[in-house]
Amino acid sequence: LKSICSVHEDPPFCLKALKSDPRTPSVDLVGLTNISMHFTDVAASKTFAHISSLVNKTTNHNLKASYEVCLEF
Repeated sequence: LKSICSVHEDPPFCLKALKSDPRTPSVDLVGLTNISMHFTDVAASKTFAHISSLVNKTTNHNLKASYEVCLEF
C-alpha cells in the first residue's frame, strides 16, 4: 500500500481510504483497483445527489443552469 499510495496526490488519504475497506489486506492489485473504483463510484453518486438537490432548492436561475450543466457530465 505504501508504494501505491506514495505516488498519490495525498498519500495519507490514499492509505486511510484503502485501509478502511476490510478486503484490502487480502486482495491483489486488481482488487485494490476495484476497491478504489467502488470509492469513486460512491463519491460520484453522492455528488450527483447533492447537485440534484441544489437544482431543486435554488430559486436563482443562473445557479440552477450551472448546476444542471454539472449534472450533464
